[in-house]
Amino acid sequence: MRKPSLHQLGESAKHFIVKHLPAGSTDRLRTIRAVVPERVRSIDAQAPRPAGAVDAKRLARELSVEELADTADAYYLNNMEAKDHWLAKPFWNVADATDTMMVLGQLLAGLNLSPGMRVLDFGAGSGWMSRMLTQLGCEVVVCDVSPTALELARELYDQYRVLGDKPTPEFLLFDGATFDLPDADIDRVICFGALHHTINPQEVISELGRVLRPGGRAAFAEPGANHSIDPKSQYEMKNYTVIENDILMRSIERWAAQAGFKPPQLAVFSTTPFHLSIDDYERLLAGRAPGYRHLYSNREFLKRRRIFMLHKHGDEMADSRSVDSLKATIKVSPTTKSLPDNEPLRVSYTLTNTGSGRWLPSSAPVGPVQLGVHLYDLDRTLHDLDHHRIDLGPNGVMPGDTIEGTALIPNPGPGSWRLQFDLVSDRVSWFEMAGSTPVWVGLSVEGASTKP
Repeated sequence: MRKPSLHQLGESAKHFIVKHLPAGSTDRLRTIRAVVPERVRSIDAQAPRPAGAVDAKRLARELSVEELADTADAYYLNNMEAKDHWLAKPFWNVADATDTMMVLGQLLAGLNLSPGMRVLDFGAGSGWMSRMLTQLGCEVVVCDVSPTALELARELYDQYRVLGDKPTPEFLLFDGATFDLPDADIDRVICFGALHHTINPQEVISELGRVLRPGGRAAFAEPGANHSIDPKSQYEMKNYTVIENDILMRSIERWAAQAGFKPPQLAVFSTTPFHLSIDDYERLLAGRAPGYRHLYSNREFLKRRRIFMLHKHGDEMADSRSVDSLKATIKVSPTTKSLPDNEPLRVSYTLTNTGSGRWLPSSAPVGPVQLGVHLYDLDRTLHDLDHHRIDLGPNGVMPGDTIEGTALIPNPGPGSWRLQFDLVSDRVSWFEMAGSTPVWVGLSVEGASTKP
């Protein structure tokens, strides 16, 4: 049987909409426009360059990598009156903050970060994103072609100190062609609006593929196929010799394949707020008509932006730094349910890793898995969240594996108690919060009081 064409499917959708929308609906035309497929245009379709406009490709050909690095540094040096703006990013003004934070959310979600990952912030500028990644517990390589930008980044870290015990950032000057990093040294790459400023994007993508570990990911926020003729881009190129290249996804796809990446994946979203009434929201949740308007809003935004992910070939096993991988079955057997005061409780335990990631060993700085004990009274009122923790050894636990052991639990003192045994990925999450079931053990401790 012959499959219906895209046009035929679109026509069917149009007739369905016309039949089911209320008569006279003002939304009908836009609904049809959003659902019926337009003629498929190339993602890289470009408008003619206006007469007299700067040709970004020609400008790139006229500059060497070294000259571009010098112009990038001069841009910062000659615009130091904007220093506060750079250090305040992304919160310099409301409009920029709204757009930037929504795009950043897409990048972070696409990277699937975990604390302790080594992340290269390519084109870091003043380091605003690097600092956020450090605060999230990542080991950040702050990388830029401009020495002045890296000095600003150091100043940002000094002025707005990272809270808590987090990895120290590394500052790396990029020479425009290669990263002074070993092969397979980086877990993740993030690039917010820097790739389109390079004159050698193919070479840069190849280098990113070299320094990424197998299974690593790179996330990019870039403009679209007509960026170079945008008025702001023309202004920057005329006055600062900044390269404002168009981003052509078919070229990115080809270069990425040569560098060891899978085909690019593009994020579908919009930074333009989209709101519905309660009634329309209910219809949207039910899969009815109002969803078309969101689709239309996204489409208009996506014509101008390219937020995409590159995933390097190879296997990357998840581990206990990722909440999604924290699943287990827990069995605990005490030798007794009644103790004299000051005598520890001996228990035996059997733990099975039923999740998708390896439990990191006790030596890991972030995410080592331990068996923890919460202390409650008979009314299940919490008395001590961290009554005791048990290290599970130096080797870690692979998915599907089971470990057994015994441990001594400190005596909680006279009274009747309930001990809850749950696994914890240190500095990440308790397993119960990720959906696993903890185990309860009752305990009576002899003494003057029968209840705390």
